[in-house]
Amino acid sequence: MTTMTESQTTPISMPSTLAELRASGWVSRSVKSELKINLVRALEAGEDLFPGIVGYDDTVIPEVVNGILCGHDLLFLGEKGQAKSRLMRLLVNHLDEWTPCLDLPDCPVHEDPYAPITSEGKALLAEHDEHSVPITWWHRDDRYAERLAPGTKFADLIGEIDPAKILSGGREPEHRGGAQLRAHPAHAPRPLRDERTSGPR
Repeated sequence: MTTMTESQTTPISMPSTLAELRASGWVSRSVKSELKINLVRALEAGEDLFPGIVGYDDTVIPEVVNGILCGHDLLFLGEKGQAKSRLMRLLVNHLDEWTPCLDLPDCPVHEDPYAPITSEGKALLAEHDEHSVPITWWHRDDRYAERLAPGTKFADLIGEIDPAKILSGGREPEHRGGAQLRAHPAHAPRPLRDERTSGPR
């Protein structure tokens, strides 16, 4: 599928009703599952997983890849300027390019077509035949703006303070020193959470 910018329209070939979407075989996946499937595909194709990131080929990047493949929550810790935010922004490349949601212009969330959670979404499915339930498509660039930017802001914040203090629950560490960027399974705040591809934002 050809990549399109935000100013371009949804490809005509995509399903436009719930019935067409169901017939296409599309299935709803969590963000973790989506990232894992697309990352495996990129690995098999020999693609550059994080273009522009230099010096972490044998350290941070393998940890990030393993964390995604294992379905871990990830927490990026490191000094300012160690590419935490850039790594998280590049994770967007491993989301599906387009994700369907119910076409409800006034709805505050992007509803999963198969399992809506708002009264508007539930009413649409209850009151209409699947052939008349409209589907729209959400580009990953827009999903990034809504879903992953808060995680980026958090990573920028941790870059300003001592990562060891965060890992120790706020206590001053016994030995202070320069911290290197690492990807840890999170025990506290989690920039990446296990959510639906089209759930509340």
